[in-house]
Amino acid sequence: MPTPLADALPQRQRLALTLRRVRQERGLSQRALARLLHLSSHTSVGDWEHARRVPSDDILGLYERRLGLPEGELRVARRELLAAEAARSVATTVASAAVETAAVARASVQPAASAAPRPAPVRPTTAGLPPAPSDFSGRADDVAELRTLLTGPASAPVLVSGPPGVGKTTLALRVGHAAADRFPDGHLFADLRGTQADADPAAPLHTLLSGLGVPDQLIPADIGARSGLLRTLLAERHVLLVLDDAASEAQVRPLLPGSGGSRALVTSRSRLSGLAGAHRLTLDPLPEQDARTLLAAIAGPGRIAREPDAAADIVATCGGLPLAVRIAASRLAISPTWSLAHLSAQLRDERTRLSLLKAGDNDVRQAFACTYRHLTPLQARLFRLLPLVPARHTGTEAAAALLGRDGRHAATVLDDLAEAGLLTPASVPGRWQTHDLLRLYATEQSAAQDRPAARAAAAQRLHHWLVDTAHRAAGALSPARTPFPGGEPAALAWLDSEHTSVLGLVAAAASTRGWPVALDTLVTSLSWYFDRRCSWEAMAAMDRAAASRAERDVERAAGLNALGLARLEQGRYARAVEHHQEALSAARRAGDWYQEADALAKTGLAYWGLGRHSDAVHCHRADVDLARANDDRGREASALSHLGTALRLEGRPEEAIAALDRAREIWTDLSSPRGIAMADYRTAVAYADQGRHAEALTTARAALGVFHSLEDAWGPAGAHQVIGRALEGLGRQAEAAAAYRHAIELFTAVADARRAERTALALRAMEEGAGPYTAAPFL
Repeated sequence: MPTPLADALPQRQRLALTLRRVRQERGLSQRALARLLHLSSHTSVGDWEHARRVPSDDILGLYERRLGLPEGELRVARRELLAAEAARSVATTVASAAVETAAVARASVQPAASAAPRPAPVRPTTAGLPPAPSDFSGRADDVAELRTLLTGPASAPVLVSGPPGVGKTTLALRVGHAAADRFPDGHLFADLRGTQADADPAAPLHTLLSGLGVPDQLIPADIGARSGLLRTLLAERHVLLVLDDAASEAQVRPLLPGSGGSRALVTSRSRLSGLAGAHRLTLDPLPEQDARTLLAAIAGPGRIAREPDAAADIVATCGGLPLAVRIAASRLAISPTWSLAHLSAQLRDERTRLSLLKAGDNDVRQAFACTYRHLTPLQARLFRLLPLVPARHTGTEAAAALLGRDGRHAATVLDDLAEAGLLTPASVPGRWQTHDLLRLYATEQSAAQDRPAARAAAAQRLHHWLVDTAHRAAGALSPARTPFPGGEPAALAWLDSEHTSVLGLVAAAASTRGWPVALDTLVTSLSWYFDRRCSWEAMAAMDRAAASRAERDVERAAGLNALGLARLEQGRYARAVEHHQEALSAARRAGDWYQEADALAKTGLAYWGLGRHSDAVHCHRADVDLARANDDRGREASALSHLGTALRLEGRPEEAIAALDRAREIWTDLSSPRGIAMADYRTAVAYADQGRHAEALTTARAALGVFHSLEDAWGPAGAHQVIGRALEGLGRQAEAAAAYRHAIELFTAVADARRAERTALALRAMEEGAGPYTAAPFL
């Protein structure tokens, strides 16, 4: 009786001879046939005709169609050949496995009588690669990266991960087909059913072995033996395995090829962090233009061109999620009388958006549910509560407040949600964000599962933590320099991370009844932070909300003072004066000296811009008097610093420097680095006005060093401007030009167009030899 090996060799040779014969009968060279089969090289044709390799089913299908052969003739011969070769490999592998894992083999062959029968897992399907959607859009960089990874020398698996509906399978199929010619021995697809409960690798192993031609009766029962057989069959072949929707690392590892030319492309909602050595690509939602292209490919480009604004709205409400965009486009395709504006209006309603994003078996809500149902109770609870955070991203402390747990527990749960694909890293390091549609789903689940009292308690914990910590952080940046763990740098870092949440909380409170009194002082305190970061639009938005809800004079004064400062920094001086004069009247009616002093100080700043220098001096002297009467040294130092600038602008430099020296002394006593730096900066400007350029240069450089150490946004720009003036006065024009240009860049970066323009005029005057710029004083 012939052995499997004896059977296999003649069959391989017979197939090779057949391929050579059908080519020669048609008068084709190997190069011509390669072009006919869309191959990049004729080398593979030679390998097939000399029995060095066996072509894939897809290639033989092309042979049959292109060369007019009976359908299936060559593919049947291939399957018979592979079955014979598999039988030889099975005999070797199973015998080896039986020696090494005898106990496991015996258990699989002769199971204990008492063992409960295992339910048959769902068998994944494979038929080469399923077709990739013809309307695939965008992701050119991702396709290129995956092709490079799959066809490079490394044999490590390639993992594509991302949230539900982001297009992982579509991308994998696109890349698999694009790289088909690099895997001439075949392409296998296995749906690992990662969202179902059974993540046993036995079924996909059976599927892959069957796809490689192993008869059912020769597939081992033991998973280890199956895995070993798979690696053996792939060792000398170039086969692409697309392993779709993996549940876990344990499910994937037995399915991976060993060394050799075969590769595995894995998709998973999970990050599969334990899959050592994997090349990783995390998918994000589509950019707007790519999402619009996908919408047009399905709904029709003419409709998109006729209603571009509505198309943009649809893409935005879908959040660029490919599954959602496809469903929205499908709704348009099957409803040709609908306008895009009609669908856009429907999708705008958050209460019904997820219900609309369903078409046939494509269902955004169901895609999310498949992941959500595998969460633990604690993970699910945090997921449901995250939409309470009034910002697009969140961190560990907010999660801890929502859960009522410590930060260590919260960090673990956040990481678990990220591992499950329900959170993605935000642009701010150490923070996480949820897709807008996932937030809607989480809100739905919370409404269905959480008791209103429990949800309200979680919101109250979050709001209390936000307001309390924001107060303390902003206070650390104010003249009062209230304590904050880690000091001023930590306070700045906390506000950089959480200010959007605080702004969201203020906006939400302004839109409801019952404005909390604590928010009034918070609005005032946060002005110091927004001033430091030059975030004038954010400050204006917050202050408008505060002023609109103010019911008491003190609240109104606080809101108007903050709003006036925002207008001041936007260069709208007259409007700023109006706000501060209203604030001054409200503060005096309320008997609140601090808001009165704040209104005077900021009115003086607005007067600087209006050229009303004498009025500015009057305001700042009144501010100094109020601070001294109430024994507030931080307020006094700030008022003296402002007074020094007003006196300089009025042409009284000696008095200006004396006021600034006194401000610096107080800031030094209070250990306020930024206060000292601002006093030095303003003193340097006064020195430059007097022509004391060497002193101006030294003092401005000292201020610059402090500004840099504090990561101050505006300070370095002002310091470089004065350094430029001082260097110009010293005749060092090349250095002065560099300093001016740097100042212009920095002023532009913080949206201080007025000072950027004045610095540019100074630079131009110097370069044109017109002498120092004096058309308007530097502030």
